[in-house]
Amino acid sequence: MATPYGPPPDDVGYEFELLNVLTLQQLTQLQRHYFHQTRFYVPVELPADHALVDLLGWDVAKKLSDALGGSLFAVTRSLLIRARNESIKAERAMGLPAVVVARRHGVADRTVRRVCEGEPLINKNPPFGLRRRRLQGELQSQRNDKRHHPESEQPDRSAGALSCG
Repeated sequence: MATPYGPPPDDVGYEFELLNVLTLQQLTQLQRHYFHQTRFYVPVELPADHALVDLLGWDVAKKLSDALGGSLFAVTRSLLIRARNESIKAERAMGLPAVVVARRHGVADRTVRRVCEGEPLINKNPPFGLRRRRLQGELQSQRNDKRHHPESEQPDRSAGALSCG
């Protein structure tokens, strides 16, 4: 199935490819614009009324189209999440309560506490090939292992502890 702007793309690109053409601020702007989508297409022939032109300006959009035209890109939220987490940490360091910080960022107060404690977040981008549910399962099994096998309850396996009497 052909797209209106050229042949369909073969594979999906990622943000590190976009950073070769765009600045970090422009990439963040792009991620905010396409936040509720999973992918966006960079056309080979860039029309003047395309969303990328409205968002980035003609010069930057043309540069992006020339370098990466015909590509489909995954919209990752990792940069936005990192920026949000840094902002949360800074606000908590200033002494604002977790409830107030959570309301400002549109997250639960538990998420604010987890960000400040450094606990791994479920919505963190998983490594390539590892889906969110699998990551959740891995984190849950690690927590269960810690609960069921705390190091203080490990049996003493030294030579004297196993003597028969």
